[in-house]
Amino acid sequence: MADALYDLIVAGVPHCTFDTRDIDIPDFKLDWGQTVKLACATANALREQYGFVAKAEPGPVARLAVALSFRGLRVGVIDLGSSPFVLQRPEDASVLSFQHFFANQKAGSTSKACRLEFKSSNNLTATAFHYGAVDTSAIKQSTLLVRASKFLVLEDRLWDVDGGAEFAGAAIDVARSAGRTVVLTCKDSDCIFRNSASIRDWTDN
Repeated sequence: MADALYDLIVAGVPHCTFDTRDIDIPDFKLDWGQTVKLACATANALREQYGFVAKAEPGPVARLAVALSFRGLRVGVIDLGSSPFVLQRPEDASVLSFQHFFANQKAGSTSKACRLEFKSSNNLTATAFHYGAVDTSAIKQSTLLVRASKFLVLEDRLWDVDGGAEFAGAAIDVARSAGRTVVLTCKDSDCIFRNSASIRDWTDN
């Protein structure tokens, strides 16, 4: 087994969440308790139609990477969201090992990764999201990085990215062939339920 350049590489879906408190969900053709995957054109149109207040959402594996970089580990993030998401490096120069890789550079073909969550007065939730796409060339480039890390951590929401399941499968194969350890985080139960068959197909081995 070749020496690893990184202790940990994580792959996830950084995106934007939006303040939707004053938006009426019938406009989005949503029902309470429902999650809808938006097409690229729809996501763009909604952003133009409404004056959303956006905030960055790095996702669980990106937050893990940042936390571990503060402990001095050599970590990196592969961003499969449709728009590069820049994470701040720690100020301490002794742990400036945090690297960020952009898996999708196909400008103009995808909208920014986004997630809209609506809550009712009795805490019911309706969700709409668009996480973009990753093309074949990006899959090849990103999976090559996997060989350089002792651990590969995959976020469950990769399966909501168009091409994300193929990326995960390729990354798992590369990591295993290089003798690396693969971990799948399961933070989003709704995502796991939606993609359970595909996740099983890619992770059975």
